Amino acid sequence: MFDVRTLSLEQNVIMVTVNYLLGLLGFLDGYANRPIKLGLLNIILALRWINTT
Repeated sequence: MFDVRTLSLEQNVIMVTVNYLLGLLGFLDGYANRPIKLGLLNIILALRWINTT
């Protein structure tokens, strides 16, 4: 494990991690009124959130 506390204290850096859906829910093509590739949509929304903060 990487301890980000020292990095944030010494370099004044904020660490952000992004989680997304894997498997059938994350990267299955759209069916049954579900959007295509929910895992990619999770990543896009996380990056937008990071960009706005």
